[in-house]
Amino acid sequence: MNVTKTVCVCATICAFNVFPGEDAPKPKPVEAVKPAPVAEKPAADDPVLKMLIEIASADAAVREAAAKTFLMPLQDEIKKSTKTYARKMNEDLASDDAARRAGAAKELAVIIEDIRKNKTTDAFLIDHFRKVNIADEKSRNDSRAQLVRALDVVIENKLVDKLIGDLGSTDLALVDAAEKKLIEIGGDAASQLADALEDERLAVKKKAGDILKAMGPQAKDAVTDLVFLMDSEDKAARRTAASVLEGLGPLAVDALDDLVEYLQSDEKPVRRLSANIIKKMGEVAKTAAPDLVELLSHEEKGVRGIAVELLQNLGPHAGAVANELLEIVDQKPGEDDDQRERAATVLGTIAGEAKETLPGLRKHLTDEHPGVKAAVEIAIKKIEEGKPLEKASGEKKPAVK
Repeated sequence: MNVTKTVCVCATICAFNVFPGEDAPKPKPVEAVKPAPVAEKPAADDPVLKMLIEIASADAAVREAAAKTFLMPLQDEIKKSTKTYARKMNEDLASDDAARRAGAAKELAVIIEDIRKNKTTDAFLIDHFRKVNIADEKSRNDSRAQLVRALDVVIENKLVDKLIGDLGSTDLALVDAAEKKLIEIGGDAASQLADALEDERLAVKKKAGDILKAMGPQAKDAVTDLVFLMDSEDKAARRTAASVLEGLGPLAVDALDDLVEYLQSDEKPVRRLSANIIKKMGEVAKTAAPDLVELLSHEEKGVRGIAVELLQNLGPHAGAVANELLEIVDQKPGEDDDQRERAATVLGTIAGEAKETLPGLRKHLTDEHPGVKAAVEIAIKKIEEGKPLEKASGEKKPAVK
């Protein structure tokens, strides 16, 4: 991982004390008057700053001693961590093997150096280390946990970057080992693998896609990154991202809003790929039904057709928009009869969940537009034959006679 990316990772994960599974803190109100800044102690008089400087020392013995000082108060949290990276570093520093100790101290020095290059993450590091031995047990343990999590995340991201680089090697054994390790890491490597879909090295691009597909449900951690690639100029990256999202099915639901926007893309392949992903989501895509109804009147025929296709794919799960569709059918004949016909067609696929629209549809059995009339006849038949979906309580929606 290069310095810029490491700093970005730290800034995202560390600076705001937010980690996977935690909610972001609410922003504090801006104060009208800022207090005068407190002058910092010189590094020589501040034990925390002195330790951090010594971790970066060129003297191996000084560096090793400082690294041990850094990890000493974190021992309990290191043992609790579900990750093994900080634990491995800790074990290496306690080893009788001088080479292992030196390697661990050097690795920590690189991590600390990268974090300290950014003012925000530097402040995070210093602030939490000042609290690792305070009297308040809750604050003390929280700061220790934050530091261990930060170490694990940064070490893992560096490892993942190295493994992704190995995917482009001509050494097939190295490639195979990297692939297996990335699959083992799972979802925590998914975002970086998604980025690698735009790598200039063809071997890396292909392997990254294969690994994301092999991850199965764990690839959902990269949904945001993958949907961002849907309008990439790299067509291969676009297709691979779409394939992974399709494979996730309902687990890709966080991409739904963006995918609905892509249905209106100027590029027809992007529309088709987006539609295919939405189809694979199944019932969870029903929240997009109102937006799809709006697209029935889109100026471009291809977009209108995809909207019909997706609403039909939802079938009874689009029942919430049945009345909106009836309103379209009820529009004045001659204004947009094609749209009216499309709405009636979709109502037929909603079937039993659209029974409340039957009285309104029957008024159009004599509609002056033959296409609308035919679509209404079919819709009425399907609705009368259809059964409502089972509700969560086990009760059925009452039929309208």
